[in-house]
Amino acid sequence: MSEQPAPFTVAVARRHGLTQRQLSGRAWRRLLYGVYVAESVGRGDHGTAIAAGALVLPPRGAVSGRSAAWLHGADVLTSPDASLEVTVPSARNARRAAVRIRRSELAPSDICMIDGVRTTTLVRTAFDLARLERRVEAVVCLDALLRVGLSTAALGRYLAARPGWRGVRRAAAAIELADRRAETPMESRLRVILRDAGLTPAVNAPIRVGGEWLRPDLRVGSVVVECDGSIHREPDVFAADARRQNRLVNAGFVVLRYTASDIYRRPDVIATQVLAAVAAHRPR
Repeated sequence: MSEQPAPFTVAVARRHGLTQRQLSGRAWRRLLYGVYVAESVGRGDHGTAIAAGALVLPPRGAVSGRSAAWLHGADVLTSPDASLEVTVPSARNARRAAVRIRRSELAPSDICMIDGVRTTTLVRTAFDLARLERRVEAVVCLDALLRVGLSTAALGRYLAARPGWRGVRRAAAAIELADRRAETPMESRLRVILRDAGLTPAVNAPIRVGGEWLRPDLRVGSVVVECDGSIHREPDVFAADARRQNRLVNAGFVVLRYTASDIYRRPDVIATQVLAAVAAHRPR
């Protein structure tokens, strides 16, 4: 969680002598209805959003979804200013700006404490994301949660015990595609595109090239498929990528590289290009 000054409620502000007029001034910023923070606190910090939400959570509610994943150490937020996600047993009169509220039963065993915040356990967080997110995003979330300690066996048992819950079939399909070896959300999205094309790529599997071990993001036979995030535009990283690609090409590999824009907007093109490359370089 953030080490910045903590959010506070209006009631706490009044106990410290702050008036509503002062709270409306430039020194403070409203995060949620009735919850403020110092203006000096940076914007777009999810830890601050969680701390604010924790102040107004109903007694049986908990931080959940992608926000819970963030607390467990799996950053699958879609943007720096992503809405806080919470689950409450009853959503009656539970609307709040900047908060995504879901209604669902939470057993005591579904809740744990992280940094003093009531949040869904790792397995309940995975269960909710797997059944409620769209298919590709469910896989993205599961990959990340597997990297921070989620057990597929424990998730499978949890799922099997709740056959009538919404989205359990979707969750089961996402679990089948999940892979803890994926290291970034974009790698996960790219892998699903290839799986949907009928390919089974090796994920971050080391290969020895000219006396050096390299780990391509994805590989199908002699076709290497890389995901280039924004960091790959940095001059030093770009230069290292070029040297790495040259070594792979000289060793007989075909290298295809895709950006986030390709993955989001042209998945069919990616599938077509990778399939063509695999077919052209299949061992004879």
